[in-house]
Amino acid sequence: MDFDYVYEFTSDSWPRARKRHTCDACGEVIQAGDRYWRFAGGSREHGVEETKQCARCNEIYEHLKTLPMSGGEGPDMQLNCGHEYEELHDEPPPETIAAMAFATRAEMQTLLAARKQVTQ
Repeated sequence: MDFDYVYEFTSDSWPRARKRHTCDACGEVIQAGDRYWRFAGGSREHGVEETKQCARCNEIYEHLKTLPMSGGEGPDMQLNCGHEYEELHDEPPPETIAAMAFATRAEMQTLLAARKQVTQ
């Protein structure tokens, strides 16, 4: 997916998967019943592009969006920037973010459920 233009419209949501999907960032399977992040954006000229992220990848993506990026660009939705964290930010990632690399699907779904209860 190539997101190299300004969107005229966007939509994002946290649906519960009714069927298996694949995370566009890590390639892991999003199982039926799991919550995942879905983003759609587009324009009349380019049509609609969609990306899906598992809970773990979205947690990392949301963290990266809070950091300053070179050239004013945000992080790649597929988390495929070709750089190591320390290379771009001159420090290692926070422990909570580093731990995400090894979090299981079940652990991330539990974290999502706990956060949803807190925000309700």
